[in-house]
Amino acid sequence: MPGTFLDNLTSDDVAALFSHDVRTRVKAYWPLIAASLKERHLTSREAVLYVIGTIDAETLPKFSPGAEKTSARSRNIDKAGYAGIQDQGTVRPFGEYDSSTHLNKKGKLVVDHSLGNAHYRGKDDALMRARHGDPAIPDLNEGEKYRGRGFVQITGKYNYGVMQRMVGAELEINLLEHPEEAEDPETAAEIIACFLARHRSTIEKEMKAGHYKAARKVVNKQGLGSERIERVVTAYDAAQEKKAAKAQAARTMGPPRPPSTVGPQRMP
Repeated sequence: MPGTFLDNLTSDDVAALFSHDVRTRVKAYWPLIAASLKERHLTSREAVLYVIGTIDAETLPKFSPGAEKTSARSRNIDKAGYAGIQDQGTVRPFGEYDSSTHLNKKGKLVVDHSLGNAHYRGKDDALMRARHGDPAIPDLNEGEKYRGRGFVQITGKYNYGVMQRMVGAELEINLLEHPEEAEDPETAAEIIACFLARHRSTIEKEMKAGHYKAARKVVNKQGLGSERIERVVTAYDAAQEKKAAKAQAARTMGPPRPPSTVGPQRMP
């Protein structure tokens, strides 16, 4: 069959790798993704199946570039305990993405900037400041502002900054100023293609060897979600085997018989 693997892969082929409730989104977005992949020469079997598996691992709802919804993993409760105050607490939908604090061995307060979001000091800090007549430090709520978006979920101000440096100029976007741009399907397709094209040799090498966890580490440093990539590869191979068996059965049976032109026999 002429053309690349990507050229011969239809939206229906990709949709068949997912459950029925996901297929409408696949058919809507795959043409955009395929066009971006082709533009950056990500057309091999290994690269294309990796992209599909990555989208499976990264998005919820599946195959949607929309902003991450709050979950038990993202939210926490901001509760005051200053001076014996009884507080029911306020839910912060993405509070777990705020930079958190802990005390080191010397008792010194250390701020964790792993996501790069501004540290939220909490209600107690505001109460103590008010007691001393100091203005409260503004809540930038960067955990929510820089929540996950896109076909390859960008999460945290630090990671938006990394992606901006990689693709911002080429795509003429500013993800730090406008992180919501990563939700646009066409932009999201450009981002995933532009990002993964920089790692094409690693992806193709590890995928060919069946090292799905190593390949997954291009996007997720711990390799979490590698089973999704393996699932896509297995499902695709199974679908191709089924097609081949069906074609073989059709060849074995031969062409259908033409309808008979002999009329019914009359009894003498």
